[in-house]
Amino acid sequence: DGTYYFSPGADGKIYVNKDVTDLLGSPASEDVDIDFEAQTSTYDFDGETIKFPAGIVIGYVPNNAWLSDATFHVTEITETTLVGYTVTDGIAWQYKFRARDIVGPSQSIAGVAVEGGKCDVSLTNGQTVDVVGIEMKSIDQDYFVAAGSSLKFIAPSGDYRIYVQDGFLKVIPLVDGEAAVYPNTIWVIGVGAGKPQGKEAGWATGEATDIPFVKTGDKTYSVTLYCTSGTNIKLFEQPNWGDDNTGERVWLKNRYASINGNGYLDIPNADGNLAAAAGLVEGWYTITVTDTDGEGALALEVNEAAEVEQPFVLGEEIDLSEVDMDFLAGTWTWEASTSGHFGCGDSAGNPTGWWNADPNAKDGCHMYDDCMSFTADGKYTFDPVDGQTYMNVGCTKMDAAKVEQAAGDDWVVNVDKMENIAYELSKDGGNPVITLPANTIFSYIPNDAFLAEPELTVTAAWTNQIELSAGPASAGIYWRYRLKRK
Repeated sequence: DGTYYFSPGADGKIYVNKDVTDLLGSPASEDVDIDFEAQTSTYDFDGETIKFPAGIVIGYVPNNAWLSDATFHVTEITETTLVGYTVTDGIAWQYKFRARDIVGPSQSIAGVAVEGGKCDVSLTNGQTVDVVGIEMKSIDQDYFVAAGSSLKFIAPSGDYRIYVQDGFLKVIPLVDGEAAVYPNTIWVIGVGAGKPQGKEAGWATGEATDIPFVKTGDKTYSVTLYCTSGTNIKLFEQPNWGDDNTGERVWLKNRYASINGNGYLDIPNADGNLAAAAGLVEGWYTITVTDTDGEGALALEVNEAAEVEQPFVLGEEIDLSEVDMDFLAGTWTWEASTSGHFGCGDSAGNPTGWWNADPNAKDGCHMYDDCMSFTADGKYTFDPVDGQTYMNVGCTKMDAAKVEQAAGDDWVVNVDKMENIAYELSKDGGNPVITLPANTIFSYIPNDAFLAEPELTVTAAWTNQIELSAGPASAGIYWRYRLKRK
């Protein structure tokens, strides 16, 4: 309705240029935080520029001219992003904002919502793929390798459809929005072999059940399968039986120019099926198919494959009543590959309400390698690994340890390893609370109050992951720490 609201946030301050004398009274030696009240005003938006009344701010105040000519030129606007710039006193300042109140889908892959158990995505070779709301049990090594709690896409760049099937992401290549067919892929149909372990394609056909090869080169295709002594599979041009009468999209038994099964698979019968041979020991095998003449004469080769690397998984959710010193026992480090692993808010139950970190937002700040270890008999150890960690700019207790401001205003600081420090675990309204002695380090150092009273409330726990809210209440701010077992 044309109403604009501005809040300076929990600290009641904004950041202003040192020469904004209309707010400072006189020039400062450097840019500075100042106390500032919340604002409510009108605004006009013509699709290209947002115009505010004089004196209204949008965060950082670059100069006096902004306060009299508050015009914001929009360069990008989406449901979740607003990017633009101001031009005053002959200088342009870019501002990039993100929405705070957008509720994401309960399940998503690479930022695309999973609907009806599947989603269509465009993926790039080498891309880190965030998987949200899906408990991963195993991964398809033809398409992914584990990258922390995310996945790295290793297949050729392109469009894909991903089915979520009991903790497994089944990937199929797409061409013009439809399941690819030969020569863009080859399909496996049959029994005794498949992926993940324990699942087979079966004789009932369809893209959700049959298994595609990855087209690894101009004339080469590859698929990795878990094969048993009952392996009996066919290779097709498409994820269905095709039509032998028309010769269209048929199975490939008459195309094999050669087969090197290495004693694992062979073609014992006239039906052309690939079947388990005497040398096959139940496990993972890679079938490679090469078009030898560019006209469909196919050479097959079978080799043992490496064991599939499992992704990092949350494990089972743990009731907070069961979080005790036995559960905490072990070494923990940051789980930084997902949104919200770090942030701040107004309460232990809302520790990202004010700010929510993007994945790996603090790379290079010397906190992600920190290790926090607990023993079941009440001892705590902090190991910075590289001798440094990260500290909020507002902390005043460790000035002598400051090294550099690696990202924004916060400081990288030198710290020593702290070993065998006694800790306590108590319950506060059902939430376990870890209490450490004063001046004990726990990775990111948020404020002086935390150093004086190091207190961490457990807000969620799984077998392999834990979420903590760093207090204490006297600080007036809580920080989210999402950790994983190391």
